[in-house]
Formats: sequence, structure tokens, C-alpha cells
Amino acid sequence: MTYIYGHAVCLFSIPTGALLIILWSFTGSAAEIFPDLTPNPGLSADDVVRIQLGALANNDSPHTDAGIEITYRFASPTNKRTTGPLPRFIAMVKNPLYAPMINHTHAEFGASVLREVHTLLPVVLTAIDGKKVGYLFVLRKLRDEPCADCWMTESVMRIGADGILPTPEKDTGA
Repeated sequence: MTYIYGHAVCLFSIPTGALLIILWSFTGSAAEIFPDLTPNPGLSADDVVRIQLGALANNDSPHTDAGIEITYRFASPTNKRTTGPLPRFIAMVKNPLYAPMINHTHAEFGASVLREVHTLLPVVLTAIDGKKVGYLFVLRKLRDEPCADCWMTESVMRIGADGILPTPEKDTGA
């Protein structure tokens, strides 16, 4: 989702390859509008993070933890082996490290960075309590089923609220 003045704009590819642009207010949620939303090859890494955060911004709509459920759908199989099943994932997202994502009021997206087989996307959220919290999403494009050529989230890490990625140290040859 791209947040614009209290609305979310989301771009989705549909099977025909056309692009569908949808606008909804925060009174609706991704879970209400797209209850069967799942990964597909037409979504970019950025799209996946925006979908996940849009769902988490309205976590309990249309039912309790619907946003976390959508977020889990976009977790890679490797991620799910570590964090799942869903009840365990829900508990993890509600812990203090990730809880600021739930019902956040604003998201600022940094530039995505492609590093070998992963895409890194820094995001700074304004939590429901008004505090700014940074996260780094690490995504990988799957090669095999369950969704070949789909971007899925491998991990999410807390970073500084400035959203700046650490710069890799350069080898000085010394």
C-alpha cells in the first residue's frame, strides 16, 4: 500500500497481465476487499511489503488478526518453518518487537535494494502510540512451488527509526 492522505493505493497484477489500481480508505481493509489475496508472480517485492503493511494497519478487519493472517500468506516457506504455524506467527507479531506494526497509522517506504537473490526494503512506521519504528523487510523470489516467481518475505528485522540501512564495510585490503 502507498499511504496518501488517509487512503491506501494498491497496485495488483491480474492474470491477464493488466494492472488494476484500487483505492480504499482506512475504514476498509485489504482483508475485507481481497479475502483471498495470496502471492502471485505479478507482484513486486515492494508490492508484497505494501500489502502486508496495509493488512497490518487494519489488523482486526474484518475479523480478529485478519491482517496478520494475510501477512503470513506472504511469508516464504523458510520463514513459515521458523515462525509458524499461524497461531505461533500471530503470537510472534504481537510481541513487543513487532507489535508496533499492528494498527500503525503511517508508513514511509525507503528505496528497495537488490542484493544477490534478496531484496531489502526499509520501512519506518508510525505506531498507534505515535512512536516511529523502523523495520527491514528481506524478500526472496521463489524458484519453485508453492509459488514459482513470487516474491515472499524471508524475514523482518527492527532497524533504527531513521530507516537507514547499515552500509556494508568495504575491504580496504589492509
